[in-house]
Amino acid sequence: MFTDRSPQRPLPAVPPGAPGRHYAAGSPNATRSGVRDVLRACLLPGRWTWLLLATSLGLAVLSVGFQALRLLGGVTGLQGVETLVDVDREAGIPAWFSTLLLAAAAAQLWAVASAARAGGSPWHRHWRVLSLVFGFLSADELTSMHERLTSPVRSALHLSGALRFSWIVVAVPVVLVGGLLFLRFLRALPAASRWAFVLAGLVYVAGAVGMELVGGIVVDAVGVPTTTTTTRVVEGRPAETTTTQWPTVDSVRYAGTAAVEETLEMVGSVLFLGAVTVCARRERAAVRLP
Repeated sequence: MFTDRSPQRPLPAVPPGAPGRHYAAGSPNATRSGVRDVLRACLLPGRWTWLLLATSLGLAVLSVGFQALRLLGGVTGLQGVETLVDVDREAGIPAWFSTLLLAAAAAQLWAVASAARAGGSPWHRHWRVLSLVFGFLSADELTSMHERLTSPVRSALHLSGALRFSWIVVAVPVVLVGGLLFLRFLRALPAASRWAFVLAGLVYVAGAVGMELVGGIVVDAVGVPTTTTTTRVVEGRPAETTTTQWPTVDSVRYAGTAAVEETLEMVGSVLFLGAVTVCARRERAAVRLP
């Protein structure tokens, strides 16, 4: 549970500059003050933010490091540990860590929604929908459900290169439409929280979409085409044979790309969790996290 045991004071909607000092709009001091306000609006209580950010970076370094030892250093016998810390695999430590971050954000959002509803806020449904979205993202992070869109979309549209991971073609329009639907909600937030949400979202999308585009290019460059044939036998029916082709990638270059992608996603999740926690405090919510 992340709890803030400091005295609970309402956060100002638009925090001023340093006490007793006023900055002209657009001045360098005002800009720096605004940036500091946004960064503070992303912070979890205590040292949780720095601990989670350090964990995100550490997992990425371990992932690339173990693969580099095998591919460049010829070190064998570490496959079990390598699989466990690989950021590009399901059910490894990085996947579990990302899942917990997103689940924590979903729990925070649900608590804020409940507090907002009790307080008569017209935006409580928006908080609730965001909670459900992050609950889905949490489950998806562990199971990679979105990846199941890749093969049919890529085959239907004959995509490759940057769009090799073709789930992006479906996801990006959905994200854009969702962003437009939540624009009024976002504008209703206090300025610092609004920009904290935007910052966290940009970092997360830069990893999930931006680096996924880069990953597709890298796969095309270093992947080795591999054909897999599977046969399904059902009693009383002819055997069904399915052939799929996907490049096998065993490259430090791709490992680094995947590490940057997952690190940006984890950092975005940490920043968003902090931003929602600040909103939870503002709403005077008693928040319980897994």
